[in-house]
Amino acid sequence: MTERYPTLRAFARGYLHEDFEVEHGTPHAALQAFLAAATPAERRALAREAARLDRRIAGWPVARVRDLLGDELGCAWWPARASEVRALLDEAINPSPRA
Repeated sequence: MTERYPTLRAFARGYLHEDFEVEHGTPHAALQAFLAAATPAERRALAREAARLDRRIAGWPVARVRDLLGDELGCAWWPARASEVRALLDEAINPSPRA
C-alpha cells in the first residue's frame, strides 16, 4: 500500500509524527506546513493520492482508518472520527489559497 501513496506517506511521517502537536498544533497546520514547503509537483501528487485514499476509506470505521494511518502511512495522529481524516484529505485535495 505504501507504494500507492508515497507522497501521503512522506507527509504523514514528516509532518504528522509523534511531535506534530508541539511543532504544528493541529493536523491542518501540519498540512499547511507541508504544502508551504512542497514543490508544485509534490502538491499535485498529494492531491491525487488524497483523492484516491478518500474514496478508499469512505464508510470505514475510525478504528480501521487509524490502523491504516499508523501501520501503513507511519502517522502518529490518532483522530477521534474518520470524518476528521476525510476533512484533512479534502483540504489536501482542495488546499486553501494561502497554501
